[in-house]
Amino acid sequence: MNASTESHFRREIETFRKVRHRNLVRLIGFCKWENLKFLVLKFLNNGSLYHVLHEANGLLDWDSMYRVAVGTALGLEYLHCDCVPPIIYRDVKSANILLDDNLKPHITDFGTAKFQDVSKSNSTSALVGTYGYIAPENGLSLQVNKKVGGYAFGVVLLELMTGRYILDLEFSEGMNLVRWVETNIKTEQDLLSKVLDSRLLELNESHIVQEMVLVMKVAVFCVNTLPAERPTMREVMTMLKQITDSRPSQQKNIMEN
Repeated sequence: MNASTESHFRREIETFRKVRHRNLVRLIGFCKWENLKFLVLKFLNNGSLYHVLHEANGLLDWDSMYRVAVGTALGLEYLHCDCVPPIIYRDVKSANILLDDNLKPHITDFGTAKFQDVSKSNSTSALVGTYGYIAPENGLSLQVNKKVGGYAFGVVLLELMTGRYILDLEFSEGMNLVRWVETNIKTEQDLLSKVLDSRLLELNESHIVQEMVLVMKVAVFCVNTLPAERPTMREVMTMLKQITDSRPSQQKNIMEN
């Protein structure tokens, strides 16, 4: 095991030991044998969100999609806002969001997580993350902050709402999901006719479709090119919860749990 892999392993254990939240995968233990090292994590039957969206050819119903969005946002809000010091999770992507039997999301893979030192400039010696989810400023300066995680969360929301992969085969060369959405959205009607997964529109009533449009707007807000214009994860949570405020309280509780 080289020094980089060893560092990744130790960082992941350190992060797991310091966090506990219903939307983070639980570390059960770890094992070291000769040059091999293993993390033992809670098993989640439905695999990753990436698998469900892009490999299993499945279509989540709207209530499940909303729960995935809210649960993932809650996990990131906890890391960004409730941990001391804050934890910058640098590899937010659909492959790192695991789903249990009830399709509740659990964030995993903390090997790239970074504890934020508020007294210093937070930078890294190498670009960390997955292409398509990396915020533009991170690729230019290697500065890392909570807005980088918020950007990647926005990309996950776009995946969820469009049903498309970040590098969809239908995209032209050099195009990724964020650019594709930006290119196709000129009006709110474009959200419905060009961007939202057409299968969702066929299966849902108009008031549900309006909720989808609002979630799409949150996603677009998160992937703003300018970090200062992006919402914090706490603000994202507020916006997501407001989307279902008009629903009966019992129905809201079912969707958010």
